[in-house]
Amino acid sequence: MESAEASGDGRPGDRPPPIRSLLPSRGRLRSLRHPPFLGFWLSFCVTQLGFWMASVSLQWLTARIAHNGSLELGFLYFFNLIPLFLIAPWAGVVADRYRRAKVVAYSQAAISVMCAVLAGYLALSGGAVQLPLIYGFAFGLGTLLAIGAPSAQAIVAGAVPPADLASAVGLQSASLNVARVVGPVLATPLLVVWGAAPVFAVYAATSLLAATIIRRLRLAPQPLLKGGERTWRRIRQGLAHVRERPPALQVLVMVAVTSMFGTTYVAQLPVFAYDVLGGGDTEFTLLVGATGLGAVVGALAASSGKTVPRVRQVAAQMVVTSVAVAAMAITTNFVLLLALAVLAAGLNFSIMTRLNVILQSAVAEGSRGRVMSLYVVAWGGLVPVGALLLGFVAGFLGLAGGLVVFALTLTTFGVAMLLRRRPSGAAFGTEQTR
Repeated sequence: MESAEASGDGRPGDRPPPIRSLLPSRGRLRSLRHPPFLGFWLSFCVTQLGFWMASVSLQWLTARIAHNGSLELGFLYFFNLIPLFLIAPWAGVVADRYRRAKVVAYSQAAISVMCAVLAGYLALSGGAVQLPLIYGFAFGLGTLLAIGAPSAQAIVAGAVPPADLASAVGLQSASLNVARVVGPVLATPLLVVWGAAPVFAVYAATSLLAATIIRRLRLAPQPLLKGGERTWRRIRQGLAHVRERPPALQVLVMVAVTSMFGTTYVAQLPVFAYDVLGGGDTEFTLLVGATGLGAVVGALAASSGKTVPRVRQVAAQMVVTSVAVAAMAITTNFVLLLALAVLAAGLNFSIMTRLNVILQSAVAEGSRGRVMSLYVVAWGGLVPVGALLLGFVAGFLGLAGGLVVFALTLTTFGVAMLLRRRPSGAAFGTEQTR
């Protein structure tokens, strides 16, 4: 990878194309008025559509091979997301050392190649596949996503002015979850009629298209780290920056706890659909779609403001999320379960969107890649740990018992954050990037 070169454009949006006049200056879509973000957002939408098609296909394959085993589905999430925990800190240094658009483009191109190979294998084998191959692919895919994730997170803040950061983060999160709804809907008929091979072929194509778009983005120049220092020292500098910028550390802890105890129930959606409710592919698809719909609503609800959210407001949402997850654990009515899935996902993504905005507003541009790598670790990197833990707990207490334990843990933490006294001199949720 080469170091970043200046784009010569100054701040993003100084000389926008004619499309600027067609987009609203206020509201949730105002970040689209900035051409660098518009290009990045379009590429993000394309690749997320392919990702969620492939993700539901991996769940579909695993559920059939393992007969809907909770532990095997937990392992799928573990292998897919554990690279975020292991690799993201190093990738954060890469994001501050090289041009971020190129880092993301190269990772997407590699994903395209890997998915094309898997699609070819499934087509030649007639769809016959074993769990070790699925887990290996999930780990490889997670590794490539982990390499690009901190750069992708940092690009968002660099592509819009501070006043439009909430709009950009919220719109990106909402788009992810539109793909989370549409992807499984598109993937299901392909899976039923032709199997998983066409799905991974689609993901290969969308990743290649996204890589092409991202590679051509013209972003504002970013301050680059110089070579010569060891990676671990660079990571420690990022950690020190977090401690120096309240409430960054508190935000990261809140993200981590929410990820482990308020998000990992999604790893058990096949168990809800097939075992708890006694349904089939239709119920599973509807449950995934309800989760995605709630996430879209939650992300958009968190994206409308121009001010930085407050930490205590987010803590209150954590408590309500835990109640929704606990209710999901004990209901056997499918309609009620769908409603609770919408509520839980909406709160979850509202929490994550608001915490992202708070964190991005508190850090300096030169350290943004390393700080956002910690966000990636806390959000995605701890999900596999929580999913695996939930799988083990559910093995002893049943799925309902495991989810209730997780919900009580999230409630306890949320209440503790509500009662926590604000340190003197710390403008929680209001500090801007210096």
